[in-house]
Amino acid sequence: MRALAKSLIFAKANIIPNEKDKLLVVELYSLATPCDNLAAKQICEVLNETETIFPCRDLKLFYKIAI
Repeated sequence: MRALAKSLIFAKANIIPNEKDKLLVVELYSLATPCDNLAAKQICEVLNETETIFPCRDLKLFYKIAI
């Protein structure tokens, strides 16, 4: 679990504002293994359920994995 957390923290990502849909998309690059990608995808789903708003921009954060 610690290795996965470390991989996610240091993973490269695209941050894409989507003003039309009021989203700030955080698109993580694929991780080292399919197992890590599956775990990261599940973490993204949990984070997306929180519907967190990015401060000062009124954009909802949306996380996904670019596979």
